[in-house]
Amino acid sequence: MLRTVPVLVSILFLCSCVSDDCDRPGNYVGVNQYHCEIDCLDQDGDGATFGVCSAPGPVDCNDDVGLRGADESPGFDERDDPSLWYDGLDNDCSYNGVGTEHDVIDFDGDGFPGIAFDNWVSEGFAKDWPQNLPTDPLSVDCDDRDDAVNPQRVDSHYDGIDSDCAGDDDFDADGDGYVPTQHYAAYLTFSDEPWFTGLATGDCDDSKPNVHPASATPDQWYDGIDQDCAGNNDFDRDADGFVEVENTNQCAAYNLKYGYELSCSADDCDDLEAAINPGAVDYWYDGIDSNCDGFDDFDADEDGWIPSAYAGTYAGLSALPWHAQLLSGDCNDVDASVHPGALEVVGDGADTDCDGQIDGSAFAFGGYGYEVPRQPVVTVNAGNYLLAVAADRMTSPDGDTTPSDPDDEGVGAVLHFELDAGHMAQVSNDPFFQNVNGGPMGDGIDLIADGAGYFVGYSYLRGGKDWLLVKRATPGSGTSTVYTNALTDARDADMDLSLDDSGGLWAASCSAQAVHFLNADSASMDLIGEGTAQGPGFSGSSCWLDTADGVRLNAVADDVPQAYLLDAFAQSIEVDPAGPSFSAQGVDEVRAHGGWVIWSEGAGGVTVVDDNVSFHHDFGAAVLDADAAFHEGVLYIAAVTADVDGDGLNDVLLGFGDPLDPMVPAIVAHEHPSDAQEPMFTSLHVDHNRLVVAVASQALSGSGDAVGWMFLGMP
Repeated sequence: MLRTVPVLVSILFLCSCVSDDCDRPGNYVGVNQYHCEIDCLDQDGDGATFGVCSAPGPVDCNDDVGLRGADESPGFDERDDPSLWYDGLDNDCSYNGVGTEHDVIDFDGDGFPGIAFDNWVSEGFAKDWPQNLPTDPLSVDCDDRDDAVNPQRVDSHYDGIDSDCAGDDDFDADGDGYVPTQHYAAYLTFSDEPWFTGLATGDCDDSKPNVHPASATPDQWYDGIDQDCAGNNDFDRDADGFVEVENTNQCAAYNLKYGYELSCSADDCDDLEAAINPGAVDYWYDGIDSNCDGFDDFDADEDGWIPSAYAGTYAGLSALPWHAQLLSGDCNDVDASVHPGALEVVGDGADTDCDGQIDGSAFAFGGYGYEVPRQPVVTVNAGNYLLAVAADRMTSPDGDTTPSDPDDEGVGAVLHFELDAGHMAQVSNDPFFQNVNGGPMGDGIDLIADGAGYFVGYSYLRGGKDWLLVKRATPGSGTSTVYTNALTDARDADMDLSLDDSGGLWAASCSAQAVHFLNADSASMDLIGEGTAQGPGFSGSSCWLDTADGVRLNAVADDVPQAYLLDAFAQSIEVDPAGPSFSAQGVDEVRAHGGWVIWSEGAGGVTVVDDNVSFHHDFGAAVLDADAAFHEGVLYIAAVTADVDGDGLNDVLLGFGDPLDPMVPAIVAHEHPSDAQEPMFTSLHVDHNRLVVAVASQALSGSGDAVGWMFLGMP
């Protein structure tokens, strides 16, 4: 390459040549340079003299016109002019014979030439190639001005620098022809760079050449790869903004991987249908869990019951994941407190258990069979509701009969129920049984609570004696017994239990010919005393104990009230000279309950007496049996009456209200699943939690007597 340099004006002197072999004509400087000293010779006209002159000035390193001497002259720095690099010339005459580089071949000194060796050779410069530089064509430095750029550097993409001199596009790391969207604006600013190829944008993963907008690989759902860089959620196929719960973590990782901000809201239950997700409105009874709450689509109030109208449709959808195999019969599917399994709430004026009755319900009957059940008694202790009943015989669900001897006629049983028993409650554990050997059971049985246990008493006739027996029992544990007998051959008609203020346990029974009692320690069940009175003036078809002030036994015999004073230590029974504390002329059936005295008046009424204050309620039909309880200002009466509903059978009626106001009784459904029966006896218990009604029923013909119970909720 020719270059123009300033001409150095030299002062001409007459020099003498001291010739050493200088006899050749035409002394000059060239290839065949004479070994002589030439004064002030500038043969190539570059302003620099060659040789030793008497005048000072730069010394030319090549004054040969034929060898491009004009392109090599001192007085400047060749490194300042990149156009002079890689031309095979020592343009600035800087080579001192010590280094290896005549020309500028590795400007940045990083060990890699800025020109290919093959190109250098083709220019005829091979003799001057520095020995320390590689000759491999792949070792050419693509930017000889930057020692951080050479073929052995690691290229960092997206900085606009081809650091490894690979020649590929610095904004396409995977070489798939697409630039990441977030780097595209920066990419366009490097359009003058040799590596710039004008690629398209849209790459979402610049580390995988098969991931880009035009990828030939089909995009697969749920693999966490946005194959076509469409920007959609790989875990939200229906694009409704919700993912299935098992994909929430993968969705978050997907966002992090691609820099997306897609919704990863969980609990989508159908990722093929955009209208189904936790944010959708669910329409009941269409068989679609639109809002993915997992609840049965036919149970709007989530009470576990579905309306009867949808029973058929519901059965056909049993394979769906939300289908819970619920029972049908809900009569109000917007109120979770109303369904066939609910307690009918007394006094709410609604049909809570969907049986068609308001403030009444149907009786439940367990798997036990009875012969002549009578006188049920209901109470509650600390752990269970309790139902005691006397019968001639009782058969368990597995067919065992008590008593097993057909000559014996007596069994007493106590059924246990959980405190949260529903209206169709089942017996919670094995009932307590007491069978009678050798004689019939009396008509009376009684039950009182004792902490987590209870006392149950009954009488029976055996060997010409009337036996009075009391047991203390606890569900799931053992029992203890106290008993006595009286010389009487009369089967007792009634009996009663009571605890006095000192913890004494009293039991009394009455029959047409005698009155009989025992007194025991309620803790040890040791007998303290007993007594029997027979003969005129000592009898009763109904009797009950009063231990509030002394020990009194009240009785009714031949429609006449009686009162007796009991003395366990003297083992005596005396007629109370003060007489009975109530008047019930013309009444045979009387019972006591919580300090109340209740008797049935066959013409249709029930009278309840407390401290000689009498409340009378007319049920409009003959009353065969009745029981009453008073709770928080409300009087509750259960009565077995003659036919009211026109089916020819006795009915059970339940009345409640202010004792001073007329109450409106409700008919309680009495339907046994197997045989036609009619109720004969009833019992009632009321507390803050439940109202419990029990009934003893007898079959119209043949076997099939039963004992039923009904649990109602309190308002």
